Amino acid sequence: MEKIEPKNISFDVKHEELRKVYGNFNWNAINNPLLQKTWWQHGDQSKYSDNSYSFIIKDIDNKDISKKHIDSIKDVLTDIFGLSEKTIFGDKLKEACSGNGDEARKITTVHSSSLCALLFFYKVSESNPIILDINNEKIKFTNVFFEFKNVCIEGRNPSNIDILLVSKDTKTVLMLESKFAEYLSLSKALKISNAYWDIEKCPIGNRIYTQENIKKIFGDISFLKNPNKEFSIKTNSYAYIDGIKQMISHFIGAVNLSNHKYYDKRSVKIAQNSEHIYLGTILFDFPNESDALNKYEELYSRFCNVINSEFKEKVKLLAKPLHYSEYAKQNKNDIDLQVYQFYLSRTN
Repeated sequence: MEKIEPKNISFDVKHEELRKVYGNFNWNAINNPLLQKTWWQHGDQSKYSDNSYSFIIKDIDNKDISKKHIDSIKDVLTDIFGLSEKTIFGDKLKEACSGNGDEARKITTVHSSSLCALLFFYKVSESNPIILDINNEKIKFTNVFFEFKNVCIEGRNPSNIDILLVSKDTKTVLMLESKFAEYLSLSKALKISNAYWDIEKCPIGNRIYTQENIKKIFGDISFLKNPNKEFSIKTNSYAYIDGIKQMISHFIGAVNLSNHKYYDKRSVKIAQNSEHIYLGTILFDFPNESDALNKYEELYSRFCNVINSEFKEKVKLLAKPLHYSEYAKQNKNDIDLQVYQFYLSRTN
């Protein structure tokens, strides 16, 4: 395993965007991090990535990291970022790695959106509340869950929302999908399971995935149905299509939660007490990637307009994305200093 100091990282020439992302980090703000190339897997393919780096966890090779190493991950990340609440962080780390994949390995990736969400929000509690402006109302949130699971398609894996916040009076729930650098990865096509058109298992899906709705969101598109397992969305220009696909899944999951269709026991109390359920996204805003950010924000806003105007549900989408930089300014005292400095001292 090659150990790499931050000053010696390099990237494949095709990934100038990620090079800029890593250049935005304030490496001097954290404690002696050592990195290695991230182990990458997709289907039957696997290799050490030329475009991604992970924090080394106690000399364990990145390809071998799993949930059994949670305590080691907690110890290393607590030391690197100087975290003030180690026990709480450990509990929330377990939540964040409770999904159906290899979250424990992924969360050690330097540019992981899940890691960013965890580090910025893990301390939310009665003694450490945060204030967010939701639909022109300032709401105090005192509880947080990570990788919160909702039923999306019955009998299939759940939709896992990165962050779920509960207000002090328990009447408001805010679900947030965290995006770090993902919106820099653009495409012109995306395949989607035909299960979203199964009226019995996913009653809302076939109402969302219509030619008319998809055209309103993406503009000029081709919408191809395959009678077997999947259909395709194809756009004429590059876009972060997968981000909208994920938001659709989260909207379906949030509606199911509001209708008391639960994935696990912790959903029951949240759904029964809530009067308002909001769904949104929080984006990391890089100073040198404003074009990509604006492009995805416009796409996201069109998506929200379609959903909020055509679906009269208890769940409402936030019309605009939240930004990590703005959140941090409003709640700076609730974020560990080294976390703030590492991510944001070059962007503020």
